[in-house]
Amino acid sequence: MHISSENKVDILSNLVNAAFSVQKHLTPIIEINNKNLRPCIYAMWHAHQCCIFGLKDKGKVNVLISRSADGEIIARASENLRFKSVRGSKGKKGSVEATMKLIELLKAGDDVAIMVDGPSGPNRKVKDGVNIDEILILTFTKAAAFEMMKRIRDKLKKENLLEQVNLIDKAYITTFDSFTLAIVNNYHD
Repeated sequence: MHISSENKVDILSNLVNAAFSVQKHLTPIIEINNKNLRPCIYAMWHAHQCCIFGLKDKGKVNVLISRSADGEIIARASENLRFKSVRGSKGKKGSVEATMKLIELLKAGDDVAIMVDGPSGPNRKVKDGVNIDEILILTFTKAAAFEMMKRIRDKLKKENLLEQVNLIDKAYITTFDSFTLAIVNNYHD
């Protein structure tokens, strides 16, 4: 008997869906300091991805998932559990498209969930190679941008990442509006 690739994906996604359905009852979600502000970005390790199953409004959560074959299985299982998925890849084009889609969804009021460590490792580590001043961080208000910078600075100090602390003032942490205006000002004919 031959099972087509499409049927294999369906079978595997149903198995993953069944496992996730059981896991959600075994993974209690305790939200700390969540003022229920929307939209929200949920960032987690791959090993803890089941924690999103405790979220109340799954239909407003968009999970960033790889375009790989394994990602297709996870995407189908997640969608069966009422999550939405945004498919991306580590290639420049795929990652830019996915990032732009996530920003669009956040602007529309949806939440976003991302795994911050790579599926192939290292486990529970954001890969080295990026300094804080090379990351674009966008918020909806100036107050939120200021608070984000303060929290990042405090966390970097706590982790004794002094080189990064010295770069925080060069980081591009601003509002969506300010960022868009800067693009128009820099590239307008």
